[in-house]
Amino acid sequence: MRTPTRRHNDVVAVRYYHLRLSLKEKRAGIVAMEVDVALPNQHGYIPDISLLYGDQAQPLLTPEGKIRGAPYLVVEVISPTTRMRDTVHKLRAYYEAWYWLIDSENLTAQE
Repeated sequence: MRTPTRRHNDVVAVRYYHLRLSLKEKRAGIVAMEVDVALPNQHGYIPDISLLYGDQAQPLLTPEGKIRGAPYLVVEVISPTTRMRDTVHKLRAYYEAWYWLIDSENLTAQE
């Protein structure tokens, strides 16, 4: 797999910043970038952003800071080289989470 482009990283950073700022003000959860997520369906991924909301946060975090279970929200920034994986394979795996896809080329978002 190729390393992300600068544009991809910029999109992730901006979305992460806004989610973190919103949750910090409300003390409502945890936002993590590129953290291992082990899903209940035995799939494992490293999404661009994971959000653990409210009381869900602490039980899903391991002592190493990894996530065991489905996050409340998963955000993936789609690049041309990851489009199929992010829109098909990961979408199926994250069926228990709210899943946002953000296109890094045209900045459109879909749930």
